[in-house]
Amino acid sequence: MTVALKDPSVREVHLDRATAELLEARARARGLTLAELLTEFAVAETPEAEGWPAFKAGRS
Repeated sequence: MTVALKDPSVREVHLDRATAELLEARARARGLTLAELLTEFAVAETPEAEGWPAFKAGRS
């Protein structure tokens, strides 16, 4: 899966098809976008995570 936008704050990520489909299904099952799911993964692995409870990727 490739996500390419003209927004300079967005990064392009390449995933194999199986991984992309798995992540997309997991995100859909939780009512999240793929960006939100990946943000949750990243934040959960970050020591500063306690300060980010309201953070959602791409949404204010």
